[in-house]
Amino acid sequence: MTANSARKDGNKRKAKQGLTDLETGILQRKLQDIVRRLEEGSLSFEIVVQALQRISEETFIFHYPEKKAKEDWEIFRRPSTEERRKSLSPFGMTLPHQAKRLEWPGRTPEHVMMELWEKENIPQPWVNHNRVPLNTILNAIDVLPHDAQVVAATVQWFGCHIGISHLGQFVRAAELRGL
Repeated sequence: MTANSARKDGNKRKAKQGLTDLETGILQRKLQDIVRRLEEGSLSFEIVVQALQRISEETFIFHYPEKKAKEDWEIFRRPSTEERRKSLSPFGMTLPHQAKRLEWPGRTPEHVMMELWEKENIPQPWVNHNRVPLNTILNAIDVLPHDAQVVAATVQWFGCHIGISHLGQFVRAAELRGL
């Protein structure tokens, strides 16, 4: 028996048992919420119809895919040295005790976080009038070096074990609240 047929059999058994009043109420509230959001324009009609079609055909995915292979992470390429020089928060421009952590051998999640941060802070004239996240966070056009270091250290923290745990808790809490 394939995984798909097992899933179909499981769904058919559950459907034959019927829905409780609570389950019916939950479905009705969710559908009313979808209709409301469609009328507001915050959801795309085409995307909702496609998603409902996938549900009715049982071609949707129940769970998150397994952790991607290391090669998928290596798709990210750091910009050229010339581009990186334009960044308002270049790699390593963090507080001194945090900079030492970036000297560790091997590529840690902190390294990846700081490489992504460096890339996000390269001004692009066609994006947000040349403003980058650092400008937005500090609410300033001219950024003082110490302020940039403090923000970079905070971003780097999200790449350490505790920061990753915190981000995971945020994602789980957001999912539970339907965000």
